[in-house]
Amino acid sequence: MKMANLLQAAFIFIMFTSLTFTRPQKELSGGIIYLENIIDRKDQQAFNHVIEKGNIVVDFYADWCKPCNQLSSIIAQVSREFTNITFIKVNIDTFSNIRSHYKIKSIPTLIYFKNGNKIFRSMGLMSKNQLANKLKVLYS
Repeated sequence: MKMANLLQAAFIFIMFTSLTFTRPQKELSGGIIYLENIIDRKDQQAFNHVIEKGNIVVDFYADWCKPCNQLSSIIAQVSREFTNITFIKVNIDTFSNIRSHYKIKSIPTLIYFKNGNKIFRSMGLMSKNQLANKLKVLYS
């Protein structure tokens, strides 16, 4: 009986911590974050909570997409320079409802947000300089 109680307590602890800490508690501040690591639901409301504060660039990608993989390494380089911007990676195969909401027809697609408002959208692979210049124009 004691083992059952211990297992139940462990289960409750795991459920509580995953529900409590899967969403950002404050404004995101720079870096690259995979959406599946910060929200526990695949719905628009949870996504809106993630993008509602700060400078956010959402990268819609798929693991099987070669241009997406190339853009990923470019974003990793640029994110070190633009620490005031948070890059959120959204796998279109995992978050198909968010993909549909934003009418993502081709990847990679970047959507740029400022305090929850969409300010720009770009599609396709771009160079490090192209991305850096776009970020300077949008977030300076």
